Amino acid sequence: LIVGLQAAGCAACLLLALLEYVASRPGVDLPGIAGLKDSGWWILPSPFFPAVLYYGFLWNVQKSRGGVVGDEDAAKAANKKDD
Repeated sequence: LIVGLQAAGCAACLLLALLEYVASRPGVDLPGIAGLKDSGWWILPSPFFPAVLYYGFLWNVQKSRGGVVGDEDAAKAANKKDD
């Protein structure tokens, strides 16, 4: 959940950077994104990138060790279905 939300923050950062790039190009006159021209809003969610890398790494290590929360519950539920 944490990594997913922070990945959404990364996507928002990339979208804002793309919109600022488009708005800053010469000859582009789009009133909807005119406020983003040279605004720097894209850098606001940029701390999500290292957080996604860190928590993604932790999740991957936990998953490889078998310590992901919910795996035991899923295994117990599967065993109960078999009985």
